[in-house]
Amino acid sequence: MFTVQWILDCRPGSIAALLIILTLPVSLSGCIGSGAGATTGHNWFNSARTFVTTDYGRIAVVERGQGPAVVYLHGFPLNSWHWRHQLTELADLRRGIAIDLMGLGHSEIADDQDLGFDAQADMVLATLDAMGVQTFDLVGNDSGGAVAQIIAARTPQRVRSLVLTNADVHTNWPPAALGPMRELARQGRLDELLESHLEDPDIARSGLGRMAYENPDFITPELLHAYTDPLLISPARREAVNRFVSRQDHEVTVRIESALQQFDKPTLVLWGTADPFFAVEWAYWLRDTIPGVYRVVEFDGAMLFFTEERAREVNKLLRAHFLGLDAGLLLSETGH
Repeated sequence: MFTVQWILDCRPGSIAALLIILTLPVSLSGCIGSGAGATTGHNWFNSARTFVTTDYGRIAVVERGQGPAVVYLHGFPLNSWHWRHQLTELADLRRGIAIDLMGLGHSEIADDQDLGFDAQADMVLATLDAMGVQTFDLVGNDSGGAVAQIIAARTPQRVRSLVLTNADVHTNWPPAALGPMRELARQGRLDELLESHLEDPDIARSGLGRMAYENPDFITPELLHAYTDPLLISPARREAVNRFVSRQDHEVTVRIESALQQFDKPTLVLWGTADPFFAVEWAYWLRDTIPGVYRVVEFDGAMLFFTEERAREVNKLLRAHFLGLDAGLLLSETGH
């Protein structure tokens, strides 16, 4: 296990304002982080996107910042835009690398590409290899959280630290609440539902959006376009979205349990308590399974995509995590 001296001053570059040992409250509540919709600056994001050629296709990557690398992995039906606040607000500490998963976002893949989470993990590692990135911190949400666990289990020597938020864990997925959408995906019609969100944002606010965001007003037309447009631009992209959802199987995360039990790198778990997909009990399953977990922080009332919606709160914790790691304040112990 790990102990940590929390560094709470979040001014860029500051490291010494206030040090306390594990006294941060375990539940966070309050205002939503960085503004409704929060699509300002999408132009810089699109301009920053590059494509890394791998055996898995041309993988879309957005980078920002300097320092040790941190890799951000998003969930369904999002893309790397989900991590815009982390890329910008933590750029003084980390070279942020946000990667679009295959079948989502802007990554360009073959029509028959395997979209399972094992293949996703292989793709991420191949992308980092092509970029010359050998070691990295790893942050994952939703499907990206499952992929992050697989990477940590397979290549612990490459992962300096791990941050997991509400995500697919062990047997907790596919979530029952996603059942109607999985049925649409099996019928090859989930893309039609996503398209209806663009035509009438209120459908998104009352449907999938209501289950993933605290504040319905966060879901603006601009936000929907940022996430949905790349999923609908071709028949192949539409088919990939349906395949991504319809073929989910938790066997892959069950298989890595024993490897996770050996992962002793500093691990921070952040969890929204109101998520209808992934109950908070799974945050504590991670704590009890991964010996590197030094802290579980509950976000009271937060939902699946709180890493975007409550970015200000999340980034304070990420900053403390990175600063503590860099300063050697995450100290290894034994046992939970």
